[in-house]
Amino acid sequence: MKRLLILVLLLLSIFITGCNGKQKVELEDIYGKYYYKECVYLNERNVFNKDALNDAYRDVARYSIKESTFAFYQTESQTPTISLKHINYKEVDVDENIESKEVKKILKKCTTRFDIYRLEISQGYSFAFDGDNVYFIEFRSTNNAHEVWHIFSLEKRD
Repeated sequence: MKRLLILVLLLLSIFITGCNGKQKVELEDIYGKYYYKECVYLNERNVFNKDALNDAYRDVARYSIKESTFAFYQTESQTPTISLKHINYKEVDVDENIESKEVKKILKKCTTRFDIYRLEISQGYSFAFDGDNVYFIEFRSTNNAHEVWHIFSLEKRD
């Protein structure tokens, strides 16, 4: 009986930690092409609105993440709007440099975040992962503060 109780407790602990423990995303797994789904957060000082961004970008804007490059294509053009070369992706805490409670609420389920760095300097872009949910975060420096400018939900397509 004692062995059965121990076995049940062991299986229960494995079940609980295995089912609730989300897996971190490995760096090699982030590489690929992503498409804009929707704007989930917009800084109040941003001149755009969510509906306009969704209308302009949904299924058109795309992101390319490669080992040492990042590109953002605003339209179906082959010329990127943003192109960063010789970069590296640095894993950081999901809520690092984030003050906004609203942003923290959006990202609280994420297990992994990678910031884009070039020459050891943050480029102001991050990717956060929560299972199949992928978020692109852009930071802006305003009034000596580093704040989230917007967060877009993305879909990986290879």
